[in-house]
Amino acid sequence: VRTKPQTDDTANMSFALNAATTVQFRGPHYIHGWLDHQFSSSPNHMAQSTKHLDLVIRARQFSNFIVVLGKMKTASDFDAKHAVIVKNNDEFRVPLNLEQIPPPKVFRDLISSLSPEQQRFAKAFRNMQLEGSLFGITVIQIKPAMEKVLNLNDNALTKEIKLTQDLMTLFTEYQIPTDQLSFGGDPSQPGKDKLAEVRSHVTSIMKMIEGEKAVQVKAAQQKADYREAEAKDGVRRTKKSKLASPRFDKTAFRGAPGSPAVSASSASTATTPTFHSMSMNRGETADVVPEADLHVDAGAFEFLDEVLEVEKMVMEVANDDGGAVRARESERTDTKPADDNRELHADGEDTHPTGQKKSGGAKIDVGDHEDYTKIPVAFDRALEAFDSDGTVRPTLIKVGKVWNKRCQKSLLGGEQHATLLKSEQDKEKSQAFDLIDALSRSGGLVLESSDLHIIVSATHAFDKTLVNTVVEDNANPIEKVERTSLIMASTTHGEDPASLVHQQHAERVKTASPSLFKDEL
Repeated sequence: VRTKPQTDDTANMSFALNAATTVQFRGPHYIHGWLDHQFSSSPNHMAQSTKHLDLVIRARQFSNFIVVLGKMKTASDFDAKHAVIVKNNDEFRVPLNLEQIPPPKVFRDLISSLSPEQQRFAKAFRNMQLEGSLFGITVIQIKPAMEKVLNLNDNALTKEIKLTQDLMTLFTEYQIPTDQLSFGGDPSQPGKDKLAEVRSHVTSIMKMIEGEKAVQVKAAQQKADYREAEAKDGVRRTKKSKLASPRFDKTAFRGAPGSPAVSASSASTATTPTFHSMSMNRGETADVVPEADLHVDAGAFEFLDEVLEVEKMVMEVANDDGGAVRARESERTDTKPADDNRELHADGEDTHPTGQKKSGGAKIDVGDHEDYTKIPVAFDRALEAFDSDGTVRPTLIKVGKVWNKRCQKSLLGGEQHATLLKSEQDKEKSQAFDLIDALSRSGGLVLESSDLHIIVSATHAFDKTLVNTVVEDNANPIEKVERTSLIMASTTHGEDPASLVHQQHAERVKTASPSLFKDEL
């Protein structure tokens, strides 16, 4: 691993949130070299990649950060493909698929019979493939970004766990604009005064949300009560109307004096209703209500169904942390106007108060970037020069399609496991990008303390089994993998191989791989 610490001269990297917003970030860079090795499973088969890798992203309780996965496009542009917010004991398990491309010597032999034009095309395509093979991971720390966007001093939120959690809730669940919560006074005021003002804003917004939720619950409860009373009234009206119907003759069903009983069945006509049998004592009368007439109109049952649905809605609103306020806020964000800090000019371009034109965020400072996309190309050329066996294959790392997530909704709640498919991954990415957009003020602020990890990967694939490699080829696989590791480390660090070997191993490595110690790679 080569580490490039953040300095004042460190240039900004950037990635696009959408077609209109580009976010800049800066921080230390870590260039990782990952070398795999594998042997053939049988003497008659070539070596095949069977390794299964997972990227595990885990956060501790009360900690939160954003992870963005992608690859490097240019010296300063990061192509963000996936993003997740990791907080409060969340764990994401992301599968990584390995795709090997031919070794440089094999590629050279394959294109040797092509025309010069076809060879140039094949070489250009391979270089493009190698330049796009850098797998990148960006880790954005949320707390420093919050302090910056809220105009607080550095480390002001370090011990403010409750306030930080409330801010996360307001940003992620309710999409509250940052200018509604930030400190707007004199920047020279003490840090505790700034923090007190922000806390006051957060408390006010939280009370407003709780009040809005209570209003929504009360309105839903009133609606449920009204529907229930309306349904009961409909049942009573229906029953009275049926009893007063002309075709309902009570006297026809009263027990006559002296009759032992009243028969409750009749089959004189096809339309005569059927009654349940009943017996009465002599001299007693009773109203026998036909079963066919004791029904309720369909509208009454519809009222009852609506009552059940409304009651269910009330329970959902009461249990939902967001309630109807979240839906209202989402409607606002769908049609929200431009940032209050921008001015829309006649030419259709957004500008900030400083007068600087905004085209996808703040002006990108390219600076003196080290072009990391050139590392795989340099590594490929070094393999062509020093890998005499032609068994080292550059390897592409791609994100798998099915993720796993483990989360804990509350401190006392149990763990919950979920499988994230394409739709769930897109939802996680949308939430993360919304938070990044808020923390950066739509690209107007640079995200500090953001780590960039870049991985250069290769696979040393032996064409035979371990035993056959040692016996038949009379080769030491340890020395060959060691040589490949030196080639990768020398290319990644930009150093001479001799300077990377400990003095006590220098003579042995030089004897096994003399070509590495002639000059520079």
